[in-house]
Amino acid sequence: MSEHLSFSQHNGLGLLQLDRPRALNALSMEMVSGLRDKIVAWEADESISEYLMVGSLDKGLCAGGDVKALYTEAVAAPKGEAVAITRDFFYYEYQLNALLSELRKTFSVLMNGVCMGGGMGLAINANNRIVSETTKIAMPETAIGFIPDVGATYFLSRLPSEVGTYMALTGARLSPADALAVGLATHFVPQENLPALIDMTKEQGSRAALDRFAEPKEAAGPSQLTEQMAMIERCFSADRVSEIVERLHHEGGEAAAMAEVMQTRSPSSMVLSLALQRNAEGRSFKECLQLEFNVAQWLFNPKRLERSDFFEGIRSVLVDKDHNPRWHPSKVDDVTPDQVAQALSFPADRIAFLV
Repeated sequence: MSEHLSFSQHNGLGLLQLDRPRALNALSMEMVSGLRDKIVAWEADESISEYLMVGSLDKGLCAGGDVKALYTEAVAAPKGEAVAITRDFFYYEYQLNALLSELRKTFSVLMNGVCMGGGMGLAINANNRIVSETTKIAMPETAIGFIPDVGATYFLSRLPSEVGTYMALTGARLSPADALAVGLATHFVPQENLPALIDMTKEQGSRAALDRFAEPKEAAGPSQLTEQMAMIERCFSADRVSEIVERLHHEGGEAAAMAEVMQTRSPSSMVLSLALQRNAEGRSFKECLQLEFNVAQWLFNPKRLERSDFFEGIRSVLVDKDHNPRWHPSKVDDVTPDQVAQALSFPADRIAFLV
């Protein structure tokens, strides 16, 4: 088990705690495996009736997968081994996401503070998704040359007014009020009450604790996202990234600012992310995970003539921190329909979510 996890049982509650605050609880392979193994064990344990997952009350739930460590390992490894490292991490992370989508018991998650990327993968299938005034939710993968994954193809595509497409392409951060407005969160509890909420959940369960501490959604404040929804739907309903950018510039103001953000994102990532959103209709959560895994493996395929933007994005944002990535290709119109089709249909070496 990872040193960055702790588990305990309290009156039928299984408490899962991420304990890596200096890294914003970024998920390592050991953390993913430890969570999976414990949840499998507790699903079979009739003395456990519900789960509560928490991160750091001062930092947040989870900033995502530890892609910086993944970069370091992959760069140091021979080419073939580097591909195996990336394949294995995402495979086991997606296995955990699939497991969380099928729990038999009530599952609650504190989404205070940072809850991004892989953190959303941990939280999105919970029955009770609890935010506080410190919550910051995002799927920022296009900034590092990757795709919104961990089931984002499923849960973003089902948000109203193209909000999911907007989040997928721009990496926009949502406030707690925004998350409640679009259904990514279910309850609001002020930050100062979270310790008491945890204590009461240990003693009396999540229903009693939420009845005591959850406040009306209006207590989270106004949602700026709600005011932008009409504009977001007009612009992000297009089926080409270049057309979305054109519509945003035509709108002007805050919409044009969104277009400027998109100019800094990986063109390949945005085109693939849009394709995933548009291919989500009719697919189950696990089918969407498999589609994401296919695309991820295409991105890391060493036989591709085009290099992946993933490691360049990590280098730029998290390693060298020059925030000057050299994307390849550098324009969205240079990402061809054939490449998108190849990515979506790439024959991944592991089919694990449809059985």
